[in-house]
Amino acid sequence: MARKVKEVIINDFKSRKYYSIDVDSTPDITHSDQLAFILHYASDKGVPTERFLEFIPKVGHKSLEIAESVIMTIDNLKLNISDCREKSYDTAKNMSGC
Repeated sequence: MARKVKEVIINDFKSRKYYSIDVDSTPDITHSDQLAFILHYASDKGVPTERFLEFIPKVGHKSLEIAESVIMTIDNLKLNISDCREKSYDTAKNMSGC
């Protein structure tokens, strides 16, 4: 079911040109860090839309490690990275240079 929901979100999004992403670190119930990958885009009527897509297992705390995980997720979702207009990493100062 989760795969189908993600597929519906991606298909809805694909008709849009531009998007932004929000990546936020959050611990799960076992206190393991993971990254929430959230997609933002405008609906057909211009309404801002925010959709959670998946959790990314956190690979480390360095900006390069996080950036590689995010880029790999964008590639796996078959999103065009050049259409990404904004990124947000909450208060992660180590990502400010990415």
